[in-house]
Amino acid sequence: MKQLILLVFLIFFISGIHAQDSSKARPIKNAKISFTEILHDFGSVNEDTTLIYRFVFYNPGQDTLRIYRLKSS
Repeated sequence: MKQLILLVFLIFFISGIHAQDSSKARPIKNAKISFTEILHDFGSVNEDTTLIYRFVFYNPGQDTLRIYRLKSS
C-alpha cells in the first residue's frame, strides 16, 4: 500500500518533468526542476514500518528555482 501511495505522489509531483540529458548541452534561461532519479522501490515491507527516501533535485536553469507549494497524497 505504501508503494502505491509513493507512486501516486511521484506521478502527481513530477508530472510534466522528463529526463533532461540534453539540458546540459544547452543553457536553460528559466528555472527548471530536474531529478537525478524519479522512482524508488522499497520492495516488501511490513505495514508498521516507517520508510524514508530522499529524492535529489537540482536546477539546471540560470534563474532561481522557487517551490511555493508542495502537496503530498
